[in-house]
Amino acid sequence: MYYRDIEKGTKVTYDEFILDHSLKSEVLNSIKNMYNLIRQEVNKRFGIGENRLSEVIWELAKRKIIKSELIQEYSDVLEAIEKIDMIDDFTIYTMLVRILEDLEELYFSVIKFKTD
Repeated sequence: MYYRDIEKGTKVTYDEFILDHSLKSEVLNSIKNMYNLIRQEVNKRFGIGENRLSEVIWELAKRKIIKSELIQEYSDVLEAIEKIDMIDDFTIYTMLVRILEDLEELYFSVIKFKTD
């Protein structure tokens, strides 16, 4: 799904990433879509996250949905995603693996958490 599209950006050089506008667009759209998917799941399952995920990270940790030691990691990545259209290509490219891994881990933490 979105994971594979984001991963495509990690398999090319920086020059290829910035020159292939279609690839770059696909990667950025997939990052935004995966972020929105997680936000929707957080809202649906826990009734939080209507706005920005970076604002509810502490609540997710408090509820033990995510590990507290990952709060800063997630916050950094989520804040970058929330302003991704204003970030330069080099920064985005250098963060792709981190974005990919953090979004994947956050997604599975949210969907695997048991709610009663």
